[in-house]
Amino acid sequence: MLPQDAGFPEPAKNNPPSRGNTKPVAGRIDPSNQGRIVDPYPVLAPSALASGPDVSSYLQALKRRWISVAAIGGTLAVLAALAAWFLLPPKYIASGRVRVAYEVPTIDRTPGGRGDFMTYLKTQAAHLTSRRVISEALKKDEIKALKLEERTGKDPAQYIEEELKVEFQENQELVTVLMSSPDPQVSLAIVKAIIDSYLDIIVYAEKEERRRRVADMNVVLSKASAALKQKQDSLDKLVRDSGDVDPAVLAIKINDLQSGIRENARARSELRLKIREAKADLISHVAHMKSLKESAVSAPSVETALKNDPIAQKLKAEITTEQAIIDDFELKTPGVLYPSLLAAKKRIRTAQANLKKRKQEIQEELAAAAEASGTGGREEMERLRVAKENAIKAMEEHHDELGKNLVSLNEELSKLKRVDHAEQDRLRESIQQEKQFVDDLTLRLRKEEVDLEAGTRVTPAQDAELQKKDMKKQLLGVIASPLAALLGVCLCVAWLDVRQRRIRSAGEVSRGLGLRIVGAVPAMPNLEHHLVGPIGELDLEGHPALESIDALRTQLLRDADDTHTRVVMVTSATHGEGKTTVACHLASSLARAGRKTLLLDGDLRRPSAHQLFELSMHPGFSEVLLSEVELTDAVQATTLEGLSFMAAGQWDREVLHALARDGVEGIFEKLQEEFDFIVIDSHPVLAATDSLLIGQRVDAVILSVLREVSQMPRVYAASQRLTTLGIRVLGAVVNGADPEEALAATAHARLVAH
Repeated sequence: MLPQDAGFPEPAKNNPPSRGNTKPVAGRIDPSNQGRIVDPYPVLAPSALASGPDVSSYLQALKRRWISVAAIGGTLAVLAALAAWFLLPPKYIASGRVRVAYEVPTIDRTPGGRGDFMTYLKTQAAHLTSRRVISEALKKDEIKALKLEERTGKDPAQYIEEELKVEFQENQELVTVLMSSPDPQVSLAIVKAIIDSYLDIIVYAEKEERRRRVADMNVVLSKASAALKQKQDSLDKLVRDSGDVDPAVLAIKINDLQSGIRENARARSELRLKIREAKADLISHVAHMKSLKESAVSAPSVETALKNDPIAQKLKAEITTEQAIIDDFELKTPGVLYPSLLAAKKRIRTAQANLKKRKQEIQEELAAAAEASGTGGREEMERLRVAKENAIKAMEEHHDELGKNLVSLNEELSKLKRVDHAEQDRLRESIQQEKQFVDDLTLRLRKEEVDLEAGTRVTPAQDAELQKKDMKKQLLGVIASPLAALLGVCLCVAWLDVRQRRIRSAGEVSRGLGLRIVGAVPAMPNLEHHLVGPIGELDLEGHPALESIDALRTQLLRDADDTHTRVVMVTSATHGEGKTTVACHLASSLARAGRKTLLLDGDLRRPSAHQLFELSMHPGFSEVLLSEVELTDAVQATTLEGLSFMAAGQWDREVLHALARDGVEGIFEKLQEEFDFIVIDSHPVLAATDSLLIGQRVDAVILSVLREVSQMPRVYAASQRLTTLGIRVLGAVVNGADPEEALAATAHARLVAH
């Protein structure tokens, strides 16, 4: 399979800037790109950034970091196991038992139902864990001495509720009380206190309740016996009072009296109904009289009467005349109070008062006429009203007489009932029932008194004692905590590794970011020293690293023939991604190929290439930009034949301003007259704008990517910044690549070159 298929696709189209003449000039950009605004944030992000990490990404991260996971996870697992062992000490379980009898202790041994026993058993188990029993146990001196709140850091009642357990089985009479605690003395003391408190406030209190019930039954029996005696005395008196009266005659008299009472009550009820009807009729009559009077004196009637009354008309005419006089005075002489005006005002007031008085007189006359025009006239209606009131009064007096007669009949009936034999029979029957109640109550009381001496249904069965230690929680913690710690470390390490989105292979750069791979250099310690040292070539003879650099050089030479690429800038997204090493690699390889090459240290802020060649840092590129030295004076010879070097020089803000001017293009034009290739080691793209300013004056840019260090979002951002400014990105070089990927990239480069 070709290396192209292994993950190094050619870029779609990334042509060099067009030039007007055959001789390339560094920095000349295609005029069609000038003034064009390129969107720095494309709509479609590369596949490596558009999609989130999947499960396979996390598994691969764990595969890469298994040593770290094993070291950190193993350490934390051991620490977690030790922590669980010491922080979850074994608990000592104390137990005590009480016996709940299947049957209630009694003398006659009457068997109880199974359902009743289960209900009682569950109730007693609930009592043992109730807050009432726990609160009573906490009052005991032996529990106070334990200082549970200091030991546990919790509320003592809550702590006991959480740790106290009650167990029982349906086919047994024993209830087991269990308490677990790291301190055996605490478990024993609490179980003993709980059982004692339960016996005191539940079991023994129940017995005291039975004692009180017996006492209450004695009181009820005494009252019932007294009531029975009172009824017997009443019967004896009734028999004495009856004498020799014939029962048949007595029954007739009682029947007559009862009939008279019923008739009297019926007549009294009918009379009450008539009284209510008469009162309603009286109210209706009075309302009728009032309505006749109100209709006669209504406003329309009064106004009509005033129009027909000559006295009222005369007064109205007088008021009109006087008002005309007053209006004439106010019109002609406003504000002047003439005697005639005052007299006119006085006369009009007098006439108005007389008119008002006349109106009242007419109203009274109309009311009298209306009353006189009623049925029989006013006197007849008033007489009828008085008659109705007198009739009501007479019926009320008769109603009172019936009430007195009814009281008299009831008293006479009460006297006769004293000698009623039927009443005697009813009293005898009541006495018999009362006697039966007293006998039954006496029997129940005697039984309760005997059963009270039979003992309680719940009795202690076993004192508190220790059982074996409970180590389940401790062992579970020792097993689970290391697994949890190891799992947490795996997830954390995998997440941190995936979150950084570091580049793991050359294929991720080509497939994920869409960047062309122009080289893949395998990992080798201090590779830059081997390449630029005096005997570096001999040490690397046949090494894959040297083969990779030569393959990159081959691609660059072919590109130079096709597109006149002679000024190449090597940069990276951030610091520490091997750009200086790649630049030195490439410059050295070009020199070995017989090309006169200049290595220019364009990393003005953090220069390091001069240290590899053991040359001076200045004068250099900064001084040339500021015109402080001649261009030829800044170029230094190296130990490698055909390779020259220009250091970075002393950087300051003025250098940055000079870099932004057009002088850089002239410098590159002069250098191209002396050298076949110019390789520039530039500042990282994302760190500052230096590389962008220089990049606009070069023919192509190579991005340096360091495996396991470079992050995909930053590499993509650096590529976007360059292409946004119309800078041609030749491709990416992956440093520290897998040997197989480096071999594939080398073979691919040679295939493309030929």
